[in-house]
Amino acid sequence: MGWTPVIDVSEHQGIIDFDVMRLRGCEGVIIRFCHGRTLDTKFWVNYDKAQLAYGVGNVGVYEFVNPKRGTALETAAWMADRLSGPPIPFLMLDIESYAWQSPNPGEKLPSQLNAAWIRDHLAALNRLLPGLRIIAYSNQAYWGPEVNDANLAARFEWIVPRYPVTSKAGYSVHPLPEPPLWYRWAFSQAPSGPKSPAGVPWQGWQFSAGNNGQGPRYGCQSSDLDLNIIDSAVWDTWLGVPPQTPIEDEDMKALLYTVTAADGQYSWFLHENHKVRQIRNGHEYQDLITAGGIPLNFIEGPAKYAEVLSTLQPVGALGTTGKAVLGDAATADWERRANTEVTVTIPDVNVEIPTGTIQGSITF
Repeated sequence: MGWTPVIDVSEHQGIIDFDVMRLRGCEGVIIRFCHGRTLDTKFWVNYDKAQLAYGVGNVGVYEFVNPKRGTALETAAWMADRLSGPPIPFLMLDIESYAWQSPNPGEKLPSQLNAAWIRDHLAALNRLLPGLRIIAYSNQAYWGPEVNDANLAARFEWIVPRYPVTSKAGYSVHPLPEPPLWYRWAFSQAPSGPKSPAGVPWQGWQFSAGNNGQGPRYGCQSSDLDLNIIDSAVWDTWLGVPPQTPIEDEDMKALLYTVTAADGQYSWFLHENHKVRQIRNGHEYQDLITAGGIPLNFIEGPAKYAEVLSTLQPVGALGTTGKAVLGDAATADWERRANTEVTVTIPDVNVEIPTGTIQGSITF
């Protein structure tokens, strides 16, 4: 199983540079559309900018569910009026505590009425927006006492929140890696994953949120950011991506070497022009290589460079050398020249890679 790194955002993130978000390795984004019948103040700006970065029809949206702001049908009709035009692959219902939201902070519906509101809202959305995939966000800690409907839970695919690290001090001890390794970090902190509503299967995990300080790193004004991992096959289904088929274009026929990562998520190939490229589901993304089995985010620019996607303990003295394997057809040399630099020599091309500390050999 592969995991796709996805970020969800709202007006609380301020101004967002979605190109930075994408180039940092976040492969998907979900944007808040509304809170009840109140439009997110930055929705249309965020939606348009995200589509430019991620492609038309590749941006999911979500509703913060608040039954106090309108009936189930009124809210669905209000949403349908605004969502019937733009290409939106899926809508997520964010079902969590709304009691302290306006109007009447402190008030909430009893669990039976809350469940009935969600059922009626779902039915109205299905009727008014036919063909739109609707998923949900919640966890058992909220769903159990506040909704308490296992049959309703079974009607959704789920992104479930659980935060094994919650404080700045905790993140300083357990720093977050780059997006391709989010899943390893999440499962290392909480091997059993999140606890879904009524124990139904879950497809995504929001594993980090408050106090993580990740906002600026991914192009957001806010300090903190909601980070998610989604089952890659499920994410592609949510976006309506067809199953992967063999690539037969002329560009691919020109490759020299091909190898697939151990976890099966990524493939790399080396063009005759000596550019290392990543292919995923038939789409080309920014360049990737790995160091000691850890992916490096390799970005084209005025100078080629890469970022270590995980902090590694220093191993090997300066001047340590080794071989980089290109498929089973050729090798390249690497040398650790300094604490912050390893030079990899692919035949006919040198790539300088600032790495921090690096462990073991470099494998392509």
